Amino acid sequence: DALRTALYGREVSTYKQGEDDYPVNIRLKDEYRYDPEALTSMRVTFRDQTNGQIRQVPISALATPHYTSTFSAVKREDLKRMVQVQSNVTDEFKKEQVVNNVIAAFANYPKDPRFTYQFTGELEEQAKQMSFLSTALMIAVFLIFMIIVAQFNSAAIP
Repeated sequence: DALRTALYGREVSTYKQGEDDYPVNIRLKDEYRYDPEALTSMRVTFRDQTNGQIRQVPISALATPHYTSTFSAVKREDLKRMVQVQSNVTDEFKKEQVVNNVIAAFANYPKDPRFTYQFTGELEEQAKQMSFLSTALMIAVFLIFMIIVAQFNSAAIP
């Protein structure tokens, strides 16, 4: 709890000025929040089970920090882990051209059967919208045909 408070802060009071209430938060200064030695030297408070006394030990006595690079959060889609890579295409390039270049680059990349990739975004949305519009056009033409058939009482005349 102390480490969480040191990093993210905790509301400890409320400052009232007129009719406005302002929360008062406490946390470590930035120079200490991002210093691993300062964080591991923080003390953890616990009650000793043998004699009931309250004791404090530094976090470094309980855990050893390991420095690794990892994602800040694991996102999932359909219960599968997902990593999302995004980019913005500048006006000097066509989006389709950029996607085709990336697809060509991935074609030469060695594939691991445990991993899959797919391209989404504007192109996927555009394909969905074109599919919807094509379906809507076919339905509209069919309905117009049915109205004409109903007007002339014949399917051969319209």
